[in-house]
Amino acid sequence: MTNNRKNNAAAADSDGCVYNEYVRVFQPIMPDEFMSSDEKLDRAVEKMMKETIDDLPLHRSVKKGGEGSKAHAKKAKKDTKASSGNGGKKLSGLQLFFIFLAVIVVVFGGIYVGIAQYYTDHFIRGTFINGMAVDDLTVDEVTASLADYIDKYSIQLHFRDGSEAEITGADFDYHFTPGDTIRNLLEEQNEWLWFNVYLNKTVHKTVDETVSYDAEALEALAFSLDEFSEANQTVPENAYLTVEEDHFVIVPETEGNRINRTVFMQGLTEAVNSAADSFDAAIEGVYETAAVTKDDEDLKAQCQDLNAFLDTTVTYELYEGKEAQVDRSRLIDWVDKSSDGYYFINTDTLKTDISAYVEELADMVDSKKETRLFNSTKRGQCEIKCPAYGTIVDREGEAEALYSNLIERRSETRKPVYSQDDGEKDPSFGGTYVEVDIENQHMYYYKDGVLTVDSDVVTGLSYQYPTPKGVYAIYAMQKNRILRGQQLPDGTFEYETPVSYWMPFYRGYGLHDATWRGAFGGTIYKTGGSHGCVNLPLDVAGRLYDVLEVDTPVIVF
Repeated sequence: MTNNRKNNAAAADSDGCVYNEYVRVFQPIMPDEFMSSDEKLDRAVEKMMKETIDDLPLHRSVKKGGEGSKAHAKKAKKDTKASSGNGGKKLSGLQLFFIFLAVIVVVFGGIYVGIAQYYTDHFIRGTFINGMAVDDLTVDEVTASLADYIDKYSIQLHFRDGSEAEITGADFDYHFTPGDTIRNLLEEQNEWLWFNVYLNKTVHKTVDETVSYDAEALEALAFSLDEFSEANQTVPENAYLTVEEDHFVIVPETEGNRINRTVFMQGLTEAVNSAADSFDAAIEGVYETAAVTKDDEDLKAQCQDLNAFLDTTVTYELYEGKEAQVDRSRLIDWVDKSSDGYYFINTDTLKTDISAYVEELADMVDSKKETRLFNSTKRGQCEIKCPAYGTIVDREGEAEALYSNLIERRSETRKPVYSQDDGEKDPSFGGTYVEVDIENQHMYYYKDGVLTVDSDVVTGLSYQYPTPKGVYAIYAMQKNRILRGQQLPDGTFEYETPVSYWMPFYRGYGLHDATWRGAFGGTIYKTGGSHGCVNLPLDVAGRLYDVLEVDTPVIVF
């Protein structure tokens, strides 16, 4: 027994730990395949505990301590035996695991609480104030850093033409004004979320009231820049209409570079208040813009309508194959232009222009005259009296018609509106007419240019009852009519003569048969002429009556 103790002591001296040697000698390792589940778990936990204890600084110092640590090892052995001597029971592996877990929770819990306590007076990592990182800084440290940061503030201005300018905070007294704001931000933070930085989470805060500056000085600095010089600014111009080759086109707007000072300062002030390091005037829309652009719907509609007005063409068909036309070459002068260059249709001036044109048209078209040329049968072309003949333009009616064409943008080919239109009068009167040649005392009736009836006649007594010369038309046709002269004081008539065929053409003058005459033609009319009518032989009057129609022209010359 004594020898065994010595051997054991020797083992203890050699290993430096009696208990470990004891376990190694008296508890041989059982193969895994013969262990129960609990035993396997106990062994695993025991191994883990051993490795953990081996890593502890104290244990490492014991193993390295040599002879000086033997006494400590013996004490540890006694303590271990004492702790496990309660009824001779050994702690299970599961119990040891939970003990180990509890130790871990307590250790890390203590660390978590300690760090949270640290951030009760420090800003959590990942916190930014006015763009400046304030990780692990106290309120006083943030105040000092922010003051230094703000004192170095400057803002870069960018303009549309690519030019840039810098305004430094010192030039407009941009400085830090300490207060309770930063401390309030610290008190608002949740120190228990100090680990958020490890989740890539950041917190950005802005404290506008921590800075002050001279707003008037800032404005003066900005407006002193070359970009605000009147000599360097161009006012934008609106898109507008112009005429190119009798056609309206849109001239695009010009951009210009004039800056709206009010809008510019509003944007710059907002940028400075938010501690922005740059301000882009073009992006902020501070440049004045044209009120009317080439894409303006009203401008495009106006251009389209004015061109539709110019595209309207009214062609007049006149007699003798002539034409007159109202087209863009004339209409372009009928479009009004305001003092600011705006083109438009002024209905009042348009009516004035139309009335002037209709007068011009009437001067060209009106053909009512006292005489006209006539191709006679025996005397060739003669100038005859025709007070009732002609073509007259209805000024008011044509002006209204043309106005309607233009306002409705409606092109048309038509005749002018006439107040009197005797049709196209050629020297042959369209080929159908009665010709009474007083000088030759002969009557001719042409139907569609073909001589159908002709005869010698007796016209009015030349010196007392001359037959009226001119161009007339048959206005009635009657048979068996009594012709009466002027009524005398005693109630009787100057004459009463029955006729078989009566064809009047002007007032009481007409063509009729004269059975009381034995001869016609020659110079009878000079001494024995009628009271103004054209006397015909009975058979000729009958044949003429059968082919003549009301409204047939009668030319007496």
